[in-house]
Amino acid sequence: MQNRPASRAGPVARPGTSMSMAAGEFFNWADSSQPNNAGVGAARPGTRAQTAAPRTRIGTAAQSGGIPPRAQSRAQSRLGAAGGAVGGPRPPSVVARPVTQQGLAGVRSQSRAGVNRQVQDKSYYMGMLRAKINDLNREIDTLNKELERGNHDRDNFLIYEKRAEEAAMEIKSMQGKLADFNLLVDRMNTNSDLNAIQNDVSHLKDQNDMVAHEVDALFADRREKEEQIKQLEAELDSEKRRNQNLLNKLDQDARDRYSELKEMAEQVMEDARLKQQELEQLIQKKSDLEDELAVSPLKQEAMVLHERLAELQAKKEAIIEEINAEGTPEQQRERLLEKVKKDNEEIAAMQRQTDEIREKIEQYHEELRELDDEYEDQAGEKNEKYRELRQKEKQIDDFLDSFDINKAEEQERVERLHANVVKLLGHISRNWAQLDKTAVISGMDEYDLGGIGHGKMTEAKTAPELQEVHVRLQEELLKMDDMEEKAREELESLKIKIAEMDDEMGVFNDLDTLKESVEQKREGLQAERSRLETTVVEAREALKKLQAESTAIKAKLNENDAYQQVVNAEKKLQYVEQNNYALRETVEARSAETNVGPVKEQVLEMIANYNTTLVTLAATRVGSATRVAMANSPQQPY
Repeated sequence: MQNRPASRAGPVARPGTSMSMAAGEFFNWADSSQPNNAGVGAARPGTRAQTAAPRTRIGTAAQSGGIPPRAQSRAQSRLGAAGGAVGGPRPPSVVARPVTQQGLAGVRSQSRAGVNRQVQDKSYYMGMLRAKINDLNREIDTLNKELERGNHDRDNFLIYEKRAEEAAMEIKSMQGKLADFNLLVDRMNTNSDLNAIQNDVSHLKDQNDMVAHEVDALFADRREKEEQIKQLEAELDSEKRRNQNLLNKLDQDARDRYSELKEMAEQVMEDARLKQQELEQLIQKKSDLEDELAVSPLKQEAMVLHERLAELQAKKEAIIEEINAEGTPEQQRERLLEKVKKDNEEIAAMQRQTDEIREKIEQYHEELRELDDEYEDQAGEKNEKYRELRQKEKQIDDFLDSFDINKAEEQERVERLHANVVKLLGHISRNWAQLDKTAVISGMDEYDLGGIGHGKMTEAKTAPELQEVHVRLQEELLKMDDMEEKAREELESLKIKIAEMDDEMGVFNDLDTLKESVEQKREGLQAERSRLETTVVEAREALKKLQAESTAIKAKLNENDAYQQVVNAEKKLQYVEQNNYALRETVEARSAETNVGPVKEQVLEMIANYNTTLVTLAATRVGSATRVAMANSPQQPY
């Protein structure tokens, strides 16, 4: 078997197993003072020869017996001392070993390397990890127990808190009962009358009922207010969402403008808040000063004198300015003339500007009206024509899509109508035969009818009964005539409809021609649509341009003082006209209240019409009664 190296690749060879040293190696006690805490890849301490003997698989297997490093070191030391191994220094004697309570102990090094393993391999770190994991598990178990105990204590706390609340409520109720009993005992000790106590109890009960009703009313009012608040909050939220949606629909410039205005509004609100605070401070300061003045007559007198001094100072300055401004009489006359001339010139210029602006406004209004009328006429006609074409196209498409179904339905309807016509003709023929028989029967005399063996006509039939039968048969004959006329009319209409449907079927049998015509109409409609869309775009652009010009003109007019004066004058004129109209209506109402002539004539006319109606109704009723009496009177049979 071939030997393999005993260590991995690295600066210094290290054992490939958990054993600290190979068999036959000796611990270098002289160098035991050097630190031995190097990890993987660091230099091993000088505990063996410079060149490690190669290991075999047998040696590796022998090392896997799990002998601790210290025991192996002690065994190697004993072997070295007994056999006098070559290649290492003599180990220390028993005298050099310190004596402890447990016996002889090894020489402790000055560093911490003596208490750790010499080889920190995988098993060493696995053991350390297991120990740490066990510590963590124990700590987790401890924390879980503390958590469970805390949850249990919390549950107990909630239970105890609930019990404490119940006990507090019970104590409160018992305190109320105790107060009632104490009051009752006091009344008994003061020899109060039982009726007085009962009156007090009833009075208190009424007060409690009143307070309970007030509390219920307040609670209902509160609920109503809360509902109103919720409704207002919902409306406010909806308005906010609607405003946000409108803001999102705006373009970027409008949103930027909105943001700027919002910031300006917030700044203005902040300034207003600061001014309000300053105003409140000044008001507070004023109230403080007024309080101080109220308690000090001397300060009040000083304030009055100070105000009088300020008034006199203002009068003095006004007089000085007036004296300085007036000058000599000639200067005053010249200034007055110049001012009058200047005012007249300004008035004339303003009048001319006002006339020019009014003419321009009227001209612009006239142009706008003409443009609006033209645009509305064109747009209305084109839109109406476009809608009609689209509707016709839709009707044609629907008709082509449902042609087969409609054709089958119409054929079924025609068949049903044919069957119905045949049935009606059969009924008519049978009724004609029955009418002929009825005519023969009605032409018989009383003696002939007495001999007929029908079940309905017997010898006991009288002349009035036969007359009644005759009238009923005549009515049935008239009904049959009406039915025959209706059947003829319906038959004629059905024939006309059948002819129309035959014509339509002849038209729609040629589907290729129909499709070509429909396709031509569709192409024409598409071309018309394109032309109308182009016209609409051009009209919209022109409208936007005109609106922009109108807006600019309105802005210029709003900036003009003369236009503002004209607008104000027009508003005053409208207000005066409204007042005149209201006054005119008031005068007419007053005159209508005092003038009863038209009302009197109207009432008399209504009374005359009512009397005429009553006379007509009475005459109609008399005629109806006469006809009924004549019909009920006995007549001779035919």
